[in-house]
Amino acid sequence: MPVQTVGDALRHAARLHPDRIALIEGSADRSGRTRIGYGDLLARSERIARGLAARYAKGTHVAIWAPNSVEWVVVQMAAALAGTPLVMLSPNLRAPEVAFILRNSNSRAIFTVERYRDNAMADIARGLRDEIDALADVFLIDELATLDGAAALPDVAPGDNALVQYTSGTTGTPKGVLMTHGGIVTIGHDGAVPMGLPEGSVWLLVLPLASVGGSVFAMMGALTTLSTLIVMREFDAPLMARIIAEEQVTFFNAVTTVHFRLLEHPGTNPESFASVRAITCGGATVPTSLIERIERQYGAACLTTYGMTETSGTVVMSTPDDSFERKSMSAGRTIPGVSVEIRHIETGAPLPPDEIGEICVRSPGAMSGYYGLPEATAAAIDERGWLRTGDLGRLDADGYLSITGRLKEMIKRGGHNVYPREVEDLLVQHPAVAEAAVFGIDDDELGEEIAVAIRLRDGAAAEGPALRDWLFPQIAPYKIPRAWHFLDALPTNANGKVQKFELRKRFDPKTAAAA
Repeated sequence: MPVQTVGDALRHAARLHPDRIALIEGSADRSGRTRIGYGDLLARSERIARGLAARYAKGTHVAIWAPNSVEWVVVQMAAALAGTPLVMLSPNLRAPEVAFILRNSNSRAIFTVERYRDNAMADIARGLRDEIDALADVFLIDELATLDGAAALPDVAPGDNALVQYTSGTTGTPKGVLMTHGGIVTIGHDGAVPMGLPEGSVWLLVLPLASVGGSVFAMMGALTTLSTLIVMREFDAPLMARIIAEEQVTFFNAVTTVHFRLLEHPGTNPESFASVRAITCGGATVPTSLIERIERQYGAACLTTYGMTETSGTVVMSTPDDSFERKSMSAGRTIPGVSVEIRHIETGAPLPPDEIGEICVRSPGAMSGYYGLPEATAAAIDERGWLRTGDLGRLDADGYLSITGRLKEMIKRGGHNVYPREVEDLLVQHPAVAEAAVFGIDDDELGEEIAVAIRLRDGAAAEGPALRDWLFPQIAPYKIPRAWHFLDALPTNANGKVQKFELRKRFDPKTAAAA
């Protein structure tokens, strides 16, 4: 497809199918579910976009901190039409994390909700507005009509930035990944190609819209294939199974954690899921037993996939035609327009098939850079446009990519990226903690679980539950370690660097068994 902006894609869909349902709110009451057609979605988004254009210049960052909803989609479309890149924040983030991102991104406005779980989000956002010089406005997403405006919309180009998502990398310092209009539209469309779904399919979104799996793969995928997107606020196995049957869902993407829990629900069977043609399973290494169980119990093709925020999502994906052996041993082959090389870790030279090295990617979805960090951008993307992923893998002779490990220490827990340095930096601020080393251990359901080894200060006393409670108000719950180990000394090399592989060998049952 030609390179487009998000606005181009939305206007195209509204012109061809103004009455086709674009969005459905995935609520429990089927008769009361909000349904928005493509024509209505464009009209709503343009009204909000004109209000944004009246307040902020093109290129100004605006943020959204909220759970999934159809209103989030309207805000994302409106920000795209107004040329104001949208900074996406998970509703699970705590006030200090949100404050850092808002400051670092120079966001002028934030869209949020009154409350989500135990987060008083609107009150927190208003408090941050008083503390952060750049932050001028707080808008509630259920009061979007107050933003209606009549200002002219700017010209937006495919190379302009559309989304900003913060990811910490190996240093633990959050970095804003800049994703372009052309990148997310192209990856959204081309990432749907391997699935072989027909135009007008029904997609179900259970992943967070604050991730590329939600805001790019699902939202842009459904938009560019002129399909319907059902937006669930959060995962609920009984409701998800009911929606799939009631709305005749064709496709959904989910992480291993969701699949494990959905499979336990009695309503999950081939009869109820008869409309489902394909699903994807990502966020962690997918156990062979899980692929088998998904295909048997859902009665649909389970597709493996690999991607990252810096590539606007999908890099490789398997297809319904791939054999079970292929899917159980690889993440698939590159989607259209994307290239992958495996390079020697030290020399950077391309490696032949079946050699393990660093995965490097050239993609139309590659980030335009890290916001405000030209040196980090240059270190990540070379002069020929190849992105260093920091992940390890190998390509076979047929182009199938297998992920074998990480140069980076990032932990992928149930679809969430957790960066050890961030957690470690907080833990050593506790008066009882001298050293902390956070590492991932294998987990059949989550992919990886978080463990930590602690050396306490001399004479100090602390236990896991107390440190867990101390962390709780400071970081999102999914970042908090579940396994706590207290040692007299952490294993180090000659340079004094903690050897986390030794910790994994000692405390990861699977690693220990393989040793």
